[in-house]
Amino acid sequence: MVKKSYILFLLIGIGGFLFGFFLSRSNDKNTLFTQENTITETRSKFDLLNKSIIDGIGKHYIINFSPLRDKLEKDQKKFDGTVYLYFNYLNNSSWIGINERKEFPGASLIKVPISMATLKAIEEGKLSLDQKYVIQEGDIDSGFGTLYKTGLNKEFTISKLIEIMLTQSDNTARSALYSVFKNIGEEEPLNDIYSALGWELLPSIMGNETEQQKISYNNITVKALSNMFLALYNSTYLSTEHSQFLLEHLSNTDVTGGIPKYIPNDIKIAHKFGILDEKNIFSDCGIVYVPNRDYLLCVGLEGKNKDTSEEFIANISKDVYDYVVNN
Repeated sequence: MVKKSYILFLLIGIGGFLFGFFLSRSNDKNTLFTQENTITETRSKFDLLNKSIIDGIGKHYIINFSPLRDKLEKDQKKFDGTVYLYFNYLNNSSWIGINERKEFPGASLIKVPISMATLKAIEEGKLSLDQKYVIQEGDIDSGFGTLYKTGLNKEFTISKLIEIMLTQSDNTARSALYSVFKNIGEEEPLNDIYSALGWELLPSIMGNETEQQKISYNNITVKALSNMFLALYNSTYLSTEHSQFLLEHLSNTDVTGGIPKYIPNDIKIAHKFGILDEKNIFSDCGIVYVPNRDYLLCVGLEGKNKDTSEEFIANISKDVYDYVVNN
């Protein structure tokens, strides 16, 4: 009888231990599942920001970029004009530059810092994304985009104006945002962002130009442009929500030539193209989101027509993509 009781007690004990063990394992799995869900949700919400900032994942390091540098320098010699280039491998900040600190007109690339300045004003409580603005006669600009055809006297939110300006590179939307700033007493909204990103160190701004020339911001360098995209990628100038907001619009532009042309369609690219057709100046700058191997590429060209320049940028982009993917 004692032996039977002992065996029964032992079986109950073993059963309790196994129940507790599997319950614990189940709880651990549930905890891990919850954590993984949280990480997945965070990655999904901020999928265009630096992953090491968002969830601290491991990095894919590429150490040797000398072969890519040699290839890009050979490519440069094939272009009958001036090449401005800056590449940054975002996992470890290895970079390649060609005339990266020489100035050239940034053209439509200026629309990115305008959008950043607008979001900064929103974060400071001066504006709001759902604030309405009516397009005025002075805002109409037919230089690029189509809003000039239908926008006069139409009402848009600031959020919509930013979207139109970035995805369609629309000049009227850009002018409207400048007017929004003037309405709150800010004549030059770019002063703060240029200062924050170190662009006051540009040679033209440091020179003997007049004050008006100093704040025109017509010229830029590909190195300075990279600071702008790095500020969004690392969310150092705007909040994570607003950095993501702008990068999402920049990844949904109408431009398919240049950097994206020979990159697989499933690779997300947040970029901005700049065109100064009358002076044969073209540029494209942005972030290419190769899985675990994000990189930044900015290319400016001077001296050839649009088709030739777009194709040259596309081939440079393909060379960089192929190297990053295959090494």
